[in-house]
Amino acid sequence: MLLIHGVGRVQADRRDELLAAARRVCEASRSDAGCLTYGFFTDIEDPDVVVSLELWRDESSLSAHMQHEHTTAFLGVAADLLEGPPTVTQYAIDDPPVDRPGPAPATPPHPPAKED
Repeated sequence: MLLIHGVGRVQADRRDELLAAARRVCEASRSDAGCLTYGFFTDIEDPDVVVSLELWRDESSLSAHMQHEHTTAFLGVAADLLEGPPTVTQYAIDDPPVDRPGPAPATPPHPPAKED
């Protein structure tokens, strides 16, 4: 599995535009084959800091996602709305997921994407 973590700062007065674009790409990406989790969140101390969190089954799923129109369109829009390039870090996860008891997640889990 691959975990993608991104952090960016939205330009002043452009937050609503970025969040609307993020909602569109989330809706489309959650249906991509191999997408296990896809979401955007804001920092509780600075709402102009936007965090992305993605979990992909494998590299080929992520590579296919990066070629989809909804992804390339979002990346183009985001580039114009952020103060600068976001920091994006990719982590490889070899261990299978383990569900742990705890508080309810901020967003509900997404159903698995259909396999191609």
